[in-house]
Amino acid sequence: MIHALRRILDAVKSETNFDEALLKLVQLVKKTLVSDVASVYLLDETRQHFVLKATVGLNPSSVERATVALDQGLVGLVAQREEPLNIANAHEHPNFHFLEETGESEFKSFLSTPLVERKKVIGVLVVQRRHASKFSVADERFLLTLSTQLASILAALSARSRVFSGQKAEEDGDLNRFAGAKINQGLAIAKAHVLQRHTSFKRIEERRIKNFQKEILSFESACTRLRQDLHSLKKQVCDQLESKELALFDVYINMLEDDAFVGEVYRGIQSGYRATSSLKKVVEHTVESFSSVDDDYIRARASDVEDLGLKLLNRLLPVSKAKSVEKIPSESVILIGEDVSPTTLLEWPRESLAGVISLRGTSNSHMAIIARAIELPAVVGISNLPLDTLDGETIILDAFRGEVIVNPSQRLLSVYEAFLRQEKRVFDDINAEFDQPVKTACGTYIKILANTGFLADAKLALQRGARGVGLYRTEIGFMGFDSFPSEEEQVNLYRQQLACFAPREVCMRTLDVGGDKSLPYFPIRETNPFLGWRGIRVTLDHPEILLVQVKAMLKASEGLNNLQILLPMVTCVEEVDSALRLIHRAFQEVLEEGYKVKMPKIGVMIEVPAAVVMARAFAERVDFISVGSNDLIQYLLAVDRNNPRVADLYQAYHPAVIHTLSMLAQQLENFNIGLSVCGEIAGDAAFAALLIGMGYRSLSMSASNILRVKWVLRRLTINDMEEIVDLARQCESSQECRSVVLGALRHLGIGEIEPRSIKKAQS
Repeated sequence: MIHALRRILDAVKSETNFDEALLKLVQLVKKTLVSDVASVYLLDETRQHFVLKATVGLNPSSVERATVALDQGLVGLVAQREEPLNIANAHEHPNFHFLEETGESEFKSFLSTPLVERKKVIGVLVVQRRHASKFSVADERFLLTLSTQLASILAALSARSRVFSGQKAEEDGDLNRFAGAKINQGLAIAKAHVLQRHTSFKRIEERRIKNFQKEILSFESACTRLRQDLHSLKKQVCDQLESKELALFDVYINMLEDDAFVGEVYRGIQSGYRATSSLKKVVEHTVESFSSVDDDYIRARASDVEDLGLKLLNRLLPVSKAKSVEKIPSESVILIGEDVSPTTLLEWPRESLAGVISLRGTSNSHMAIIARAIELPAVVGISNLPLDTLDGETIILDAFRGEVIVNPSQRLLSVYEAFLRQEKRVFDDINAEFDQPVKTACGTYIKILANTGFLADAKLALQRGARGVGLYRTEIGFMGFDSFPSEEEQVNLYRQQLACFAPREVCMRTLDVGGDKSLPYFPIRETNPFLGWRGIRVTLDHPEILLVQVKAMLKASEGLNNLQILLPMVTCVEEVDSALRLIHRAFQEVLEEGYKVKMPKIGVMIEVPAAVVMARAFAERVDFISVGSNDLIQYLLAVDRNNPRVADLYQAYHPAVIHTLSMLAQQLENFNIGLSVCGEIAGDAAFAALLIGMGYRSLSMSASNILRVKWVLRRLTINDMEEIVDLARQCESSQECRSVVLGALRHLGIGEIEPRSIKKAQS
């Protein structure tokens, strides 16, 4: 049956018309299960009933006319119970409801399964036979298996159909809402501009040639012109980006000189293939190889290869066949593409961009890095967004929550526009005070720090008035090399950050790889990487890496004395003690080399539940503790936030998170030790108020969130925030907690912390 299953799913997916897809579905199901009837009912959210959308065997005129209430009949029962129903004689079932217009009176046996997408029943699939007998167990298994895979396909096709028909998204419904991963927070409302790929490797046929010299010259010319164009673009944007972001161009240029890429194309040409054909084979093979690797960073490089390959292809093809120049609209737009490349993003004037949406991509992609560098609201990974229907449509890009809303209603549009106006007022209010220390309304000083990884992060953080760096991700610097950087190279990297903020503190985390972070030259392949070899475990197993890194940090701090060192992913005192011994050894060796440096403060990150329990023991050994909230929440809730199937379960306002963070602060309140929080929750203005109410006095966040957090904290007293914590601790769900916190802030005169177009279930 596996072949029949695949045949049905492929047939439905291949249809671009939603109604035709449904008809194809019921035709194939009827044939496969040798039934007399196959029908599909879909939920109409607006009218709150199921509608017969397609059938083979029932009266065709009843399609779109026959409806079933949510609690009515056998269809309603299947939806309510959310499980299959297999009965010999439907007419004898107490829930049977006769739909006269369908002509189903002659059909007795009944088998049905719900269509469930993201925990929600979106429809019901039904097969029927004339004679009164139950369908076989094999039939039931097949229909259930089909429905579990079918729901997501139909949901995507339905979304495309809704957008195409111009249906409006409402404030409290799912209509025309699409979820992805937020890359850079912000909000944008604008028309969609869909990038069209006029050039594609799919159009390139495999062709052989006899004289390959002409093809080699053509390919050499294409490489030369592309190299020149990249140098030119780099020169154009050099004022916008810092050195690490500009290194993207070097990555592309190096690929044009890499024998494993360009050399392979040459060898293909010499073996008798046209330049375009050889390029196609090399690009497709490389992309396939990179994409199959279980590593986010390496997979992200697949899009770089594809982008570079298409740029070369454009320069190889005749002008008539090459990609036409994208016409840049006069008004600001939201740029949307299947896989928006970083160079495409940079080719557009910043004033013409309100935001960017990429159907593919990750937080590690070069596009994501560039979006953050130019402060552009960005969302990636929306696989079901109907790209071919979006051009010119009004789009709300809510990068606070990673949500895209297509064709919003006027009421919904007004909600977001009001939030944008408030945003402007907030930033107008804070411009005059951005460089002032943050004091609550009752006079308590709060330290606001920045998370950095690139020099551009540091530049923006200083512009926003950060009082230092609470988390410098050293692994990002390591990603810019093709092997482990030398001690001297690391000294140069760290000196830039330390000098940029001096005399303010810069907290540098030792190399944190493993889990979702890997270096291309140091791959870590594990079945369960988040529970494997990562963080401090790696550097303790390789003390040569840790010692070189710590010595580089210390040497870079000479004369500045603003260094702090942070140890990631600790779980036990043995790890802390071992790391401390190595750090003190490195310190002594640096002194012996003649450097005049001071011993920096050393801290640990609380990122796993075990570390929460061990916090008191850690506090007796180190100078400060920093809560790595992103990983801590993931481990507490057993949720990978980058997995779209469970990402909605990653909830910062979960009662377990609230109680854990509160308990940790209480545990350490009598210790004379620095206690801070870094991660997304620190940059969430509402959650920041919660953290201060719990007792935390230092928050480290993305530079783009600093102004909002400052604005909120300055307008609240410690007592206000403690009362909000008391309310939050009484909540039993994430939804309730978020609603209570946001409501309390509104009551205190703060206004809207985020757009209010949250679905009711989330508000």
